[in-house]
Amino acid sequence: MRILFVQYTSDWTGPSKSLALLARGLVGKHELLAALPGRGELGERLAEYGVDVFEFPSITKWQLPHLARLVRREGVDLVYANDTNSTSRIAAIAARLGGAGFLCHVRSMGWGKSRLRMLYLWSADAVIAVSRACAESVERFVRRRRLHVVYNGVPDEELGPATEDDRRYLRHQIGASDDAVVVMSLAHLCERKGQLHAVRALEELRAGGRAVDLCLVGSCDREPGYVQRIRDQVRQVGLGGRVHLLGFRADAARLVRGADLFVHTALADPHPRAVVEAMAAARPVVAFAVDGVSETVLDGRTGRLVRAKDHGALAAAIRELLDEPERARNMGDAGRRRVVSTFTEGAATEGVLEVLDGLASARTRNRHDPLAGSRT
Repeated sequence: MRILFVQYTSDWTGPSKSLALLARGLVGKHELLAALPGRGELGERLAEYGVDVFEFPSITKWQLPHLARLVRREGVDLVYANDTNSTSRIAAIAARLGGAGFLCHVRSMGWGKSRLRMLYLWSADAVIAVSRACAESVERFVRRRRLHVVYNGVPDEELGPATEDDRRYLRHQIGASDDAVVVMSLAHLCERKGQLHAVRALEELRAGGRAVDLCLVGSCDREPGYVQRIRDQVRQVGLGGRVHLLGFRADAARLVRGADLFVHTALADPHPRAVVEAMAAARPVVAFAVDGVSETVLDGRTGRLVRAKDHGALAAAIRELLDEPERARNMGDAGRRRVVSTFTEGAATEGVLEVLDGLASARTRNRHDPLAGSRT
């Protein structure tokens, strides 16, 4: 099939990386194109993999006629929208106007979203969710037999445990001693990701006599007001030398490998790529037990899960693993084995290919028997 990816941003985000890895795996199996709003790292990566990239000023209702013309002109068989948002709704309409099929890859939780805004999923030829929890959150909008679950995957080149050089590199970046204990969080700084709870857990650790550095890696421009609240809290409790807001970093993967453990404080998350990447690096994970996180981290085996928003329990779990380094190492090793068995790039690609092959077969049947679609 000729597949047109449509994405809401050209920036390098978790969904962007997932889409780029998927494209890399599909090259040579299907003909790939992409429609993106402006230039960015995602477009550059896709072009490197041989995907034809079409840049739009934006992908909004004003660009709908142009997107539909692109679908028709390029003979697109399937429009593949990455996540659920207004751009994906535009992509669904453009697919129908251009005579193409439509698939939506859901990478966010659908609880609380209105039926009207999600109605376009009902007519989708297929919907892929990144976890069972994610699928459950949108199943009321989707024909059940068209809903599939495919977990995010980590590429083989990232399936490596940390080295002593990684450890020294991270501490050099934050101006800490080589023996400093460092906890890492990787996510855009925003209310949903809950980094303020990690700061409050650090307060409790310090009150209990535990000296720990916290690194918050991720864009600081998504919710400036929330970032300011974090800075204010850090200043008020005197943690200025212990909490490091590093912003977006191209070397984020190496920073994660250099940490003693990984903390994920999202209040809602379908299947966080950062958690899987931390596990791939054999880092034990302490996280809030929400959504797809609970399907990823095995409590007591690959890390610890605690109740969401409970920074006291978060601090206790962090202290537990720091006080038992051998147990923490064993959890990290178990996490890496879990990624190798379940969350690889190859497994993710194969899962999507299975869905695409089903759509291609149905499309072939419908060409030969126009009534086939009405019987399925």
